[in-house]
Order: sequence, then C-alpha cells, then structure tokens
Amino acid sequence: NASTAGTGFVRRWLSSAAGPAGLVLFVSACLFGVYRLGVYPSFERIERDRAIEDHRRVGEAIRGELGELSREADAWVEREDLRGFVRHPGAAVFHFNGDSLESGLRMDLVWICDPTGRVLIARAFDSDLGGELQIAGLSTNSLAGRTELLPGAPGGRSFEGILRTEHGPMLLAGRPIGGPSAGSSQGSLLLGRFL
Repeated sequence: NASTAGTGFVRRWLSSAAGPAGLVLFVSACLFGVYRLGVYPSFERIERDRAIEDHRRVGEAIRGELGELSREADAWVEREDLRGFVRHPGAAVFHFNGDSLESGLRMDLVWICDPTGRVLIARAFDSDLGGELQIAGLSTNSLAGRTELLPGAPGGRSFEGILRTEHGPMLLAGRPIGGPSAGSSQGSLLLGRFL
C-alpha cells in the first residue's frame, strides 16, 4: 500500500537524528518565504505610503507658512510709517506696532533697505537661542551686491522662498516697499522665520 509506505518513510525519517533538524529547517524556510514574499513587502508599501503622505503634509505646511509670511509682508509694505522711514531714516520713526521682534511679531528676520540697497534696519533673532544672530551672506550695511534679495531694486520683484542659513532653513519673503499703490519702489523689505 502506497500510503502506508509513505507514512512509514516519514516515521523512519522523523525518528532518525536528521529528521527533526530537517523538519525545523523546512518549517523555518517556509516561514521565511512567507515573511519575505508576503509580510515584508506589505510593510514596505505601508512605510512608503506613509512617507509620501508625510512629505505631502510637510509641503502643505511650508506653503501655508510662506503664504502667511507673504501676507504679512504685503501688509507691511503698504504702511505709511515704513515708507516715511525709508524716505527719511533720520527724521521718521518706524515702529513695530509696539511689538518687539522677539515677541509680538513672530519674525526672526527683518531687513529694510533703501532703493540703493543700503540697509536701514537689520535684525535677525532666534527665539530658541534667545538672542540676536548674524546671518552669513546678509550684510548689515548694504545688500547692493545681492540684487536677488532686493525686490525694490530696478528689475526686482516680490518673492517667497527658503533661505539656507548656517542657523537652519528660513522662510523668506521679499517685497518692494510702497507696494502697488505707491507706484515706484521706495526700498526693499525682507521678512523671515526659521522653519
């Protein structure tokens, strides 16, 4: 009988020393195959899908923060006290609405330049470090050589983006001072927040 012969072979094989070890190896190989071909690819897909979703959410958050910073810059450049300050920096006084950069404004960077690129106000602050910062590549005297950062220069234009600094990435918005209602630009405004 074939079934009895097969059963007898399995019994003899299991009773020998190699039988149990072989069975363990066989079962282990089967489990590894199931894991490698079924379980592992499923987890890889889940991780990839989560990473794509996280990337999308981070992108949306950065775009939202840039939008908020841009709206704030748009409001600043329409202010008459800012325009007066740029026209006559010694005579006019520009107030940050009574707020300091460190608290009420939630700005980590404010650069105000006249039409030539001469810096009138240069403030960079990191609330995590609790103090003023210097940012390489942003002169506190003049930005005349950095026309890409001077939206109020001839041929300049408003912009938003991310500036890589030695202190970490910073969201940056630049606007010509005076805005559309003023006609020609009266200077440049840069506002920034660290990510």
